[in-house]
Amino acid sequence: MVSVRPSFGIRGSYFAAALNVIQLVGWTAVMLIVCGQAADAISKFYGFSSLNLWIILSGVVTTLWAVIGHRFWKWLQRTSVFVLLVLCIAMTYIVFREYGWGILSQIPRKREFPFMIGMDLVIAMPISWFLCFGLFALCHGFEKKFLGDLDRLFRGLFVMYLIGLMATLATQSPDPSGVVMNLMLKFGWAIPALIIVLFSTFTTTFLDIYSTAISSLNIFP
Repeated sequence: MVSVRPSFGIRGSYFAAALNVIQLVGWTAVMLIVCGQAADAISKFYGFSSLNLWIILSGVVTTLWAVIGHRFWKWLQRTSVFVLLVLCIAMTYIVFREYGWGILSQIPRKREFPFMIGMDLVIAMPISWFLCFGLFALCHGFEKKFLGDLDRLFRGLFVMYLIGLMATLATQSPDPSGVVMNLMLKFGWAIPALIIVLFSTFTTTFLDIYSTAISSLNIFP
């Protein structure tokens, strides 16, 4: 955010920082809802359900993680990325084995979703993360780190959008936790898969909180 000052001035950088804070708070809210849904889905197996409670607890844990969890970031990030990769491979295998693209392509849509709105979402997703990448890249050799992350971002988005589309069509579920549970339940993997979603959400969402704090420092040093 400070690097915006030469182009837009100090007050102009405040506006950019404020916009970034708003979108990061929005992302944090979305991720905490996903995390709460995963926790609630697990607790339902044991006869308890309270989505709002799990969302609040997810927010508390994630905030604590951002404040005191820096000692464990590296190995937990690596672990979460690895288990998520295994989960994605398993979901892809199940979708292809149980359905196949031929069957999935014949499933009718429940409601119209204009193509350009879909394009807008696909474009907005990576753009909203660019500033986070820039922030962390500045700490590790900007050009090499940023361009490498950018390349992996687009590769990852392409694959994950495709898997998400197929899994959503297969399960007819609108939320990530429901998709994971419906796919994995028949193989007895629902609880482990939801725990992975829960765990990975903590290790991702704290970055939103951390980046929000850094952007705020441009306005309130």
